[in-house]
Amino acid sequence: MGAVSWTDPKAVAVIKKKNKDGSVEYVSDPALKDYENIPLKEDIQTFFEREVIPFATDAWWNKDETKIGYEINFNKYFYQYTPPRNKADIAADLFAIEHETENLLKEIVG
Repeated sequence: MGAVSWTDPKAVAVIKKKNKDGSVEYVSDPALKDYENIPLKEDIQTFFEREVIPFATDAWWNKDETKIGYEINFNKYFYQYTPPRNKADIAADLFAIEHETENLLKEIVG
């Protein structure tokens, strides 16, 4: 389908299924799918209505695809900043390595 068609934002929504309770399910466009990280203690619907609906009025979320997980930012809790070495020390190390490789080259060639 994707090889012979393209998305038209003005097109009428395609109905996937009409449920017995009167609700309608539409065919979704996977290119428009997005993800949100919602705080664990917050209700998904409340977050959705506050943060998503004002910017995308036709947005919806699928309860079956909802995943609950935890994110642990190891850098936030365990990273300890160490300042970089100064330029003079780095330059001295590079010159020492360069001198070492020159001597090795002279031994190989000479």
